[in-house]
Amino acid sequence: MTKTVFTTDANIKFLPFPDVRSTEMSLTNVSENWPTFDKLLRELSGIRVNPNLPVGVVGYKSLLGGCDELHASGKALVLLLPDELTPYLEALAVQKPHICNIHSIDLLQSETVCEWSINLIGGKFGKLQVPESAMCKAMNSGCGFQGKTDSFVHMVFIAGNQIVSAGFWMDAVDVMSMQAATASSGINYRPYRIWDDTELTYAAIRAKNAGSPTPWKTGVWDDSTHNRIYYADTFCLDESN
Repeated sequence: MTKTVFTTDANIKFLPFPDVRSTEMSLTNVSENWPTFDKLLRELSGIRVNPNLPVGVVGYKSLLGGCDELHASGKALVLLLPDELTPYLEALAVQKPHICNIHSIDLLQSETVCEWSINLIGGKFGKLQVPESAMCKAMNSGCGFQGKTDSFVHMVFIAGNQIVSAGFWMDAVDVMSMQAATASSGINYRPYRIWDDTELTYAAIRAKNAGSPTPWKTGVWDDSTHNRIYYADTFCLDESN
């Protein structure tokens, strides 16, 4: 009888999740088949602080689409993006975001976000950021993950006259990464333990010159390292779930 011996190697990874394919439609076609879409689009446009600022909403698909749960179960995250991102919708839609912490320019705040990256025409590196709290809401449970099954996050990207539907898979490793990030951001962030007085003084000057410690929250922002930041403030249609 042949004996099979299994070994472990840190460089060997299990098969990846299946690739995600995107579905692209025009706003006209979606409006004809999605009864509440026009209303949702108007609401999203209305809550923008700046007409060119990304904004998002998390809700049950049946509520977002005006249909019954049989034809639309679970939740989705819908993002209304600036028109300039229309050529990049498909690249965003099939991408799995990176979980990271972003610091305010004055270094006094830190926030966990999910970040999509794209190469923009002209040499800029585009970064689309969505708060981690919104991503948790887009999953099945209120806390984001049950720990028993992999979770698919359904995303809808809108820009210009186009809408692209796709999403990405998350598993326990992703959730642990998110938990690790939030453990040192938000109310858990301790700037005075990390940065010395000199660093904080120069950071305060940089924030003053930028006009805000978080300029990406009031408009699309180009930082000093060729990054163009698109921060999507995101709300939930049903905060009780």
